[in-house]
This record gives sequence, structure tokens and C-alpha cells, in this order.
Amino acid sequence: MKKLVYLSPLLSAENYGGSVVAHANLKAVKDVFKGQCLAVSLARLPAEHDVYVKPSGHRAFTALCNFFGLAAGLTPAGVVQIVRLCRQRQPDVVWLDTSFLGVLIPLLRLFCKRSKFAVFVHDAEPPMVLAKLRRNPLYVISWAAIRANEALSFRLADAVFAIQPNDARLIRERGARHVDVIRVSLTDQAAAISPTDVSNLQRSYLLFVGSDFAPNIEAMAYMNDVLAPLLGSTKIHCVGNGLEKYATRFRNLVVTGRVADLSPSYRNALAVLAPVFSGGGMKVKIAEALMYNRHVVCSPFASLGYESSIGRAVWVAETPQAFADAIHQIAKADELLPRNEYLAHYSPDSLRRSVSSALSGLGLVDCV
Repeated sequence: MKKLVYLSPLLSAENYGGSVVAHANLKAVKDVFKGQCLAVSLARLPAEHDVYVKPSGHRAFTALCNFFGLAAGLTPAGVVQIVRLCRQRQPDVVWLDTSFLGVLIPLLRLFCKRSKFAVFVHDAEPPMVLAKLRRNPLYVISWAAIRANEALSFRLADAVFAIQPNDARLIRERGARHVDVIRVSLTDQAAAISPTDVSNLQRSYLLFVGSDFAPNIEAMAYMNDVLAPLLGSTKIHCVGNGLEKYATRFRNLVVTGRVADLSPSYRNALAVLAPVFSGGGMKVKIAEALMYNRHVVCSPFASLGYESSIGRAVWVAETPQAFADAIHQIAKADELLPRNEYLAHYSPDSLRRSVSSALSGLGLVDCV
């Protein structure tokens, strides 16, 4: 039986995009490896895990670790703990759930001769790192550590997995030998909802879902200043953790903070908006909208990774008027297409198939 060790700084109890993807990836590899998977969490607020490696906490200590080439919260003690664990377990595959842990690849190869290394890249061009560097030049130490680890990941890994084609292209340009695309996946939280149960609901608003994150606030400003005036009496509802602080700033939007259950918000929406123009990776909330059987109108940037669904359940708009036109067209669109797109491309079953196929490229054909 093949064995895999799954290392991630994103196996967190907090519910955000990277954490959702990390947990979905872990479930997929556990299914593929029939449970022979050891999860190692480096998150500051870890969820349930098999092994916990404590990340760096204090900023000064983090900077010192960065100076010596360690990123993603990795510390010297953490390196020793991971090396000992892998040396004892001798896994067939080590899955690095970020490109920021590349320094581990040459170290682990010294003790795990037969192990293959797979790196999953959540974002090929991390915008938050660049933003921090612009605000604080001292962040260059962290930036250098991240870039060094990325270089090691791309050049030394047996396989690199990106979540959308544009990221895959960037990774190939930086020296990766073998790059596959594995789309994001979400655990199905809407399986019990029948389309007939929601067909007669009073859908009266458009929905935007996102946390207090700079690209999301930029999107809210665009909806408030540009889109809302074009939509007449149709309101735009914005829901997400931390958004309540913007309720008075954006008077053309109905702004709500965190809610315990998003399903009513999705089920009662005409459609979901995603006018996001910056950030990185795939926009997980688009997959979530498809899961709840809602069409999505988004910017070209937000559509990256959802190419197979464009024109079916994902509508791309480059201008404000194009957003308004797409919203009117959705009223005539197939009611079941979004849910079908989710099941085909962004569900746990689709992820398991993608991971199984990608890992077979490492020569692990018996785990498929």
C-alpha cells in the first residue's frame, strides 16, 4: 500500500479560500491513498490533524527564520520534526500544499530516497506578499525566502499542480518540469437541496460573498459606484466576515457581516456577482455559487480557472453595461446548469479523479 505525507500551512480551523482548498485536497489524497495519508499542519490555528508542527509566532523570530531561507511559518525545530517524521514513515509521496516549503525537498531527499515530491501551488504570483513589500521594505527578507522556496519547489519537485492554466504557464516559465492543472473543489453543502424546492422563491437581489480582503473591498466599491446605478430597483447584497464595517461606506449596497449559514443567501439570490480585479489563484466563491445552483457574473480576472463553465453558468463581463446585460440574460438561462457544472468540475468526486490522474503521472499507477 502506497503512503503519502501531506504538509500544509493552510490546514486551519479558520474558513478562508486557501484553507477550504487545503482541506479539500487532503480529503482527495486520503481517498486516493485509501487512508494511508498522514496530515501535517503548520497552521497558526490548526484544525483536526494527525501531526501538528508549531509555526513561528513572534515577528522577529519569523524574520530570523526567513533570513535562513525558511518560509510559511517553518522553523528549524519544525524542519527537524518533519525530517524525523518522514525518515521514519518513508512515504512514497510527499505532498507540499504550498510552494513556500521548497527547502524541504532537498533535505527530505537525503533521508527518503524513494519519495516523490508533489507541490500544489495555490497562487503562482502571491499579491499579498508584493503588497507587504511595497508597504515595508524590510519585508524583503520574507520575500527573498518565499522566492527561494518557490524556485526550489518548481525546479526540484517531481510534479507541480496549479489551480488554473495561467498559473501553470507562469510555473513552467520558472523552470518546472511537469505541471498539471487541478481545479479547486468544495465539499458539497447543497446536496440535500432539490432545485424544485427553490424554483418558486422570491429572488429579489444580487449577491456578493467575500471577507474583508483588499480585492473584495475594491469589488464592493465598483458595485457601489458603477454597477448599482445601472440596476434600478435590484439591490446588491454583500455578505462576509468583516464586511459589516463597510455598511455606511457603501450606501448603494446592502452589507451584512458574517452569517452562520450562507445557503439562504444563495438560494434567494437572482445571481452572484464577482467583479474582482486583483488577488490570485481561483476565486473559491464562484465554485460555491455553482454548488448552490446560482449563475455567476464576473470580471475576466475572476473567471480564471473557470474556463470550461464560461457561457454556461459563468458569465464574463468586461464593462458595466455587460454586467447589466448578463444579469438580464440569466433570467432566461437553464436553471440546472450551475449545479451540473459544479458536479462535473468542482466537486469532491471531480477533484479525486484529477488528483488520482495527476499522481499516476508520478508512476503511482496502483493508487489510481
